[in-house]
Amino acid sequence: MAAQNYTAYVGVTPTVVSLDDGSTMAQVRTALGSSMASTDNFLYENTVTQEKTVLWPVSQESVAKLSGCHFPPVPGQGVNTPIIQIVSTAENDQSLMGTRTASGYVYNSQYFGVKISLNETDAAAVTNNQGMFQPVMLQNVVSANPSYPLSFQNAMICQKGAIIQFDISCWGAAGWGYTITSTMNTSTDICGSPLYAIYPAGSGAKMGGLGLRRYNSKAGDTIQMKANAALGIAKQYNVEYSTITVKGWSLSEWAEPRTTNNTPIPSGPTLEEAMRSGINLDEMIDASNFVPPPPAGGGDIPGGTSQPGTPTAGPPSNQKFGTFSGCTPSGIPNTRSEGLVGSIDIFCLVFDSDADAKAVIKILNSGTMGFGS
Repeated sequence: MAAQNYTAYVGVTPTVVSLDDGSTMAQVRTALGSSMASTDNFLYENTVTQEKTVLWPVSQESVAKLSGCHFPPVPGQGVNTPIIQIVSTAENDQSLMGTRTASGYVYNSQYFGVKISLNETDAAAVTNNQGMFQPVMLQNVVSANPSYPLSFQNAMICQKGAIIQFDISCWGAAGWGYTITSTMNTSTDICGSPLYAIYPAGSGAKMGGLGLRRYNSKAGDTIQMKANAALGIAKQYNVEYSTITVKGWSLSEWAEPRTTNNTPIPSGPTLEEAMRSGINLDEMIDASNFVPPPPAGGGDIPGGTSQPGTPTAGPPSNQKFGTFSGCTPSGIPNTRSEGLVGSIDIFCLVFDSDADAKAVIKILNSGTMGFGS
């Protein structure tokens, strides 16, 4: 079989190599030579799950063929050859694998979801965000090396300095309340004091949605993402500062004028439960011989292209908040029976550079396989 050119991306660094499509991945590693480190691994498309998957362990490279371990060209981005993608599995420089939801929202049930997007309303934000990509929401995020486990149920990645807003979808009886807080301390809380979306009398219990684009403070500042390192945050506090918790709960009553609706939160299955096939995996897997599959997901963030980020106060926002009183529950509930509809943790990352953002979103994760479409 005649050789052809491939563009091998080690992280976001491209190298063009001429290879036979029938080559093993071990031969590809040899051809790439010093471009690949011993802690770098190939990705391939798992035809069963239709997800990118880490070719793991390295011993698999001697039997895996290049014909099944490359991705389509991206001509619109100047990459006209098939792509070989290589990710870092080094303990301190790991790539992350995750899956994007079709809607862009991450959910903990069909009644509560959150999406982080660019603020396209406030004038200063529109100017600031010119040319930036929309933030990417990922779920079931894991590190590329199963020997060094790192996982986040939900994550968001955007460009440094992006001014964002939180889009929240929540079920409510007479309305609903929400907070957006940081795990670490109140200095990064976006709205530590509750905000509310209320329904007119007679409207009935239903889903509602809104966008929050400013801090719940007198300053009225927009929400701008910055790298933790630039803010002087010590590495040991990265997860705490960069993890944002969004909570939503149903209101049964609010005053002025008094509106009451005691409809309980629906008890339908979560989205995850609804998607399950019903197959009893316990009957299919011999636990004594079971080996966890290598990390997989619809998209990946190569090691060395991002770092933890934290929301900070940006330029002024013109979003206004109204006032009302007499709501029930009067505080943030802790359980479903008390009115809690959902609580979602989101780990925040920012790209190291605009060039990295473009390579990761528009080339390495282009089309249906990732989040570049």
